Amino acid sequence: MSHYPLHLITDNRIEKLPDLISEVVSGCISIIQLRNKHADKLVLYEVGKKILKILKPKKIPLIINDHIDLALALDADGVHIGQTDLPYNQARKILGKNKIIGLSIQTLEHAKKAEKYDADYFGVGPVFHTNTKSDAFTLGVNQFQEITQLLKKPCIAIGGIKIADVKTILSHGAQGIAVVSGICAAANPRLATINYIKELSNA
Repeated sequence: MSHYPLHLITDNRIEKLPDLISEVVSGCISIIQLRNKHADKLVLYEVGKKILKILKPKKIPLIINDHIDLALALDADGVHIGQTDLPYNQARKILGKNKIIGLSIQTLEHAKKAEKYDADYFGVGPVFHTNTKSDAFTLGVNQFQEITQLLKKPCIAIGGIKIADVKTILSHGAQGIAVVSGICAAANPRLATINYIKELSNA
């Protein structure tokens, strides 16, 4: 199991995001990824500062999706980069060896290219259909497992992972999961976080 078994990836809310973060922190979330494809960078910077105030006392890492400059400005714990973002080696050169860098893997070809990277983790998926990326090709558990067998660093499964899927996905090589709507869209995000953590612990 990864040091960070449950990743929360934020949805596109801004004003109420600190409230959501407080709820999931009380549910023992492992790590937060601040992702918002629509908000201006200044807005993300301001909300990022608020989130860090909540996370730092609990020693819960904050990583920033895509924006290395924003991660540096906030002194966040790291970044998560995709296949079309700055190359991994450049990101590592800019951030240094002590920051967390995660890299998205969507195909077996991506995994073969990424084998040589000393990333902290790989975000692999989408495993199942997800409304967050409704047009994306889904891997399914067997292809997910093929990818995990290639990569030495922790593989974090992402994409439509419900609580009932946790045991299956871990048995196919995942060392953690990343969740958006399973927590963000839950009636009780704190309870959803607790239930995911419980399932991860019992698997």
